[in-house]
Amino acid sequence: MQNLEKDLKKFFDAILENSNYSDLDLYKDTFENRLSIFESILDDYFNEKEGRCCSHDKSSHTAKLVEKTLKDGKYYSLKETYREYQAKGGNIGNITKLDEVAYWCPKTLETTEDALKVLFGVISSIKTLKLQEDVLNIVFLKNVDVKYLSHCVELYPDDNDLGLKTYNGFHNKEDLTIKEYKTIKNYLIRKGLLKNED
Repeated sequence: MQNLEKDLKKFFDAILENSNYSDLDLYKDTFENRLSIFESILDDYFNEKEGRCCSHDKSSHTAKLVEKTLKDGKYYSLKETYREYQAKGGNIGNITKLDEVAYWCPKTLETTEDALKVLFGVISSIKTLKLQEDVLNIVFLKNVDVKYLSHCVELYPDDNDLGLKTYNGFHNKEDLTIKEYKTIKNYLIRKGLLKNED
């Protein structure tokens, strides 16, 4: 679970620094605000999957339990009856059906493990979009011959320096840096256009 937390920190640090994703921009670059980021992502999920009614209550409940999972490494049920909530000192007002599942509990997610899968799904999508944006910028600005670059990667799958040297040496357009070469290579591998030989 510590690795999971480190990965999340690394991801949010990178995304918040580089992304134009509007919801994340609201929270600046502090990892302490990840609860708000989780809520924002889960708001979108619950609005789409369960409708707008009580969606933020579900997001808030789920995000707090995900935070608890990240702290102690245990998965928790997202279901809770009014009786269980009341037993922990919660105020249920005029609710009389104590054994019903509380309105703030999601219907489509059972545990914090399920919630983490949703969060990582969104995280993966944002990372893919960011990588795609980076690749398009390089290809456009440097007029990259992607077909020839793919050929160089396939010639030297384990040697980025030699692949880059081959590309830059036989190509009459603007040279690529090693970082640009690797970015495009990783994108082509991720898209299944090249085999990952590394």
